[in-house]
Amino acid sequence: MGATGAFGPNGTGMHTSTQIYGTDFFWKWKPSDAEAGFPFVKWQTEALYRRFEAAATAFDTGAGIVDLPADSLRDWGGYSQILWGFQRGWVVGLRGDYVQGDHSHSDPDPLTHGTHWRASPNLTWYPTEYSKFRLQFNHDYVEGFGYDESVWAQMEFTLGAHAAHQF
Repeated sequence: MGATGAFGPNGTGMHTSTQIYGTDFFWKWKPSDAEAGFPFVKWQTEALYRRFEAAATAFDTGAGIVDLPADSLRDWGGYSQILWGFQRGWVVGLRGDYVQGDHSHSDPDPLTHGTHWRASPNLTWYPTEYSKFRLQFNHDYVEGFGYDESVWAQMEFTLGAHAAHQF
């Protein structure tokens, strides 16, 4: 388990700041007779909270002056995933993400505020310790836009010298 925090001024005004708080959890199980690390089960969860103070400002859009009031935005989110390495080189997983942000007068973009969530099952194959192939399906919901689905294919490989490690 862990916790994190970051605090400091932001660039919107003289006396504005941002605070970020986070927590995480990681758990892994594998039997004592595991071959090359398989089988295993991993569970990982993280959550973040942000408070962002935005100063009042005015800017010229070319079509006129726009005044934006001071605002204090709060948003939070997190994810949880479980992975099962069921056979050497093969991992199946399920991940869920959730984000909730304030609706803002200073930033009316609905993609950056409101409720978003995603459910993502995936299958990963590690043909060698230096490469992997992943197929993932995403089922998304964005407040004000509705549902969307996508399929992702990923290939990863390592080139060059690297430190020795147990795969």
